Amino acid sequence: METPVLEDPDLLRKGRADSILPLAILFEGSLVLVAWGLSWLWGQSLWKHLADATAAQYFRSILLGLLATVPLLASLLVSRRLPGAAWRRLRRVVDDQLLPMFAGSSWWGLLLLSVTAGLGEELLFRAVLQESVAGWLGGASGDWWALVIVSLLFGLCHWVTPAYGVFAALVGAYLGLLYWSSGGLVAAIVAHAAYDFFALMWLLRTVVPGGGQPRDE
Repeated sequence: METPVLEDPDLLRKGRADSILPLAILFEGSLVLVAWGLSWLWGQSLWKHLADATAAQYFRSILLGLLATVPLLASLLVSRRLPGAAWRRLRRVVDDQLLPMFAGSSWWGLLLLSVTAGLGEELLFRAVLQESVAGWLGGASGDWWALVIVSLLFGLCHWVTPAYGVFAALVGAYLGLLYWSSGGLVAAIVAHAAYDFFALMWLLRTVVPGGGQPRDE
């Protein structure tokens, strides 16, 4: 009778991360191509959202994006403590299904994923879709309707659970307002990327992936 081989759970988690992380980065990066293709099809210029700014303006936009991350992280902390079945289900899905896919990932891998997600999703949802819908509808009310429509679409595209879809839609509206108020896309990209990175790092540090329980400090 053969002795069963005990598989190291840490190695298994690292193996899953090594296979999922590159695919996730590739998917998020492909959104840049989707955004570029749609902008070309609709006669837009993506470059105008990232260029024609001085070094000082870039610095201010980056600083604004980092500051704008604070309310997003605060909302994450609040959502981790909200009562109710919908929020408990959301936490179970995140802790037991999503986090295990990235357990064992290097910090620089998570950073690359976060940057590509911030760049790809903001180019697509804010620079292309929000701008296009606002242009099609026209007028001041068109801008607000575009914000609502694209934020709802953003929520639907992140529909893991109903609670997560609502949360993502609110985040999309927040990033859309940041895009408007900053006069460019850099602040929204930075806020999106920084939030994703710090949220992943914090959750992987404080939650046992697959167990749904806080780590013992």
